[in-house]
Amino acid sequence: MTNSQQVTAADLVIRLNLNRKTLDSWILRGHLDSAIILRKGEGKNKKNRFDFEKAKLEIERLQALAPIKSYKSKKKELQEEEITESKTNTPSINQIKIMKLGYDARLSELDYKERLKELVNAKDVIKVLYSAGRAIRESLLAIPGRVASEIAQINDDKRVEKILTQEIIQTLEEIQDIDVTKT
Repeated sequence: MTNSQQVTAADLVIRLNLNRKTLDSWILRGHLDSAIILRKGEGKNKKNRFDFEKAKLEIERLQALAPIKSYKSKKKELQEEEITESKTNTPSINQIKIMKLGYDARLSELDYKERLKELVNAKDVIKVLYSAGRAIRESLLAIPGRVASEIAQINDDKRVEKILTQEIIQTLEEIQDIDVTKT
């Protein structure tokens, strides 16, 4: 097991600035089961002990999903408030609010995935791929200069092929160790 601290629900409320009712709801629904180290008591007298790091990660995940759930419930609420449907192409205030809630929820989800490293910026990917391509190109173009004098003196095709193959393999192994993310 890791060196993570064992904490109570009350500790989680204080350290992570949570609402106790929300935390209790998550515990009852089983959202924090993976973080429970020790189960004690029954009902309201439960005195569970949690792995702080695991609980913190799970709570952050739940908080990141909150805008999406909030969006769904508010969308339904606003749709129920909508009494008359507009005959024009102009969206009503409630429709605009629904669109904004959806947009905010999607932004929150993207931000969460980016923090988890599940989502990366396309420009960063292009830079890394460009750097990798340049490194491969430069390494392969250096092969003829390294082996030209050795191959020029050999009349045996099989031996020339063997030398070239070994040189290409060596070059590819060197390329494999290049960290293009730091260029």
